[in-house]
Amino acid sequence: MDFPSKNGKNGKGGSLIPPDPVFKEPITLIMSVEFSPPDIILTVPEGVDISGTLFEFFLTYAIVEFKSNKDDFGRFEFAKDLIRTHLFLSKNETIPPNQLLTVFVCPESPDIILDALRAEGIPLESDPATPWLFRGQVWELEVAIVVCELLPLEERFYSWLYFAPATSLKWHDFVKMLLLKGEIDHLEVAMQLNLREFILVTLESKVQVEGFSPEEQQAYQRNLLELIELQLEGLTPEERLGGITPEELQKLRELLNQN
Repeated sequence: MDFPSKNGKNGKGGSLIPPDPVFKEPITLIMSVEFSPPDIILTVPEGVDISGTLFEFFLTYAIVEFKSNKDDFGRFEFAKDLIRTHLFLSKNETIPPNQLLTVFVCPESPDIILDALRAEGIPLESDPATPWLFRGQVWELEVAIVVCELLPLEERFYSWLYFAPATSLKWHDFVKMLLLKGEIDHLEVAMQLNLREFILVTLESKVQVEGFSPEEQQAYQRNLLELIELQLEGLTPEERLGGITPEELQKLRELLNQN
């Protein structure tokens, strides 16, 4: 995956890369995609089986609205996005409304919206088998809300688990799992999206890799340290630490170099 320059200028709060391209990249591998207002318009190509994938709940057509943790996603934004869906349908009369799903992907549960809809008698409900997915009809539109913080720690959900709040237990468990499994590519993305939290999680987690020989553990620790130092290379002290003290960084190096 190609990202913008890792100069610390693209993100905020310790992010080295913007979230949007990370979010969109896995979708383009499966779907026919158009990037325009609304955010993403998807078509499941005929003959493509999406069962068992991140997108198995999609209909033939989907409009995806990604809400990062920097977005102010309240009732007004929710209503505005659904109005855009109506406008899209009015310009594309060949698309059956019951085959178009508007999907909101949120870091955490948008309780303000869910509570407001329930108060109006328009509940979006989750199934016990998929507690992370809220579905229902709003203004005769098929609507779904994905809550990244509630996603299970399964490989097919990795691409959206990145966007669980970086301070949440789910994101911390996600990073720890990636550390244990040696998922270097996914660790690199998680770190670039939330550099400060990534370093803090690593500091707090004395990860034991069961079944590894001492030599394998040393190689594992060297690889992780190399990954972190690669991302820090060329940054100013302010960009590099993002709130991490030199003492904490030294503690990180000591932890990773332990046998």
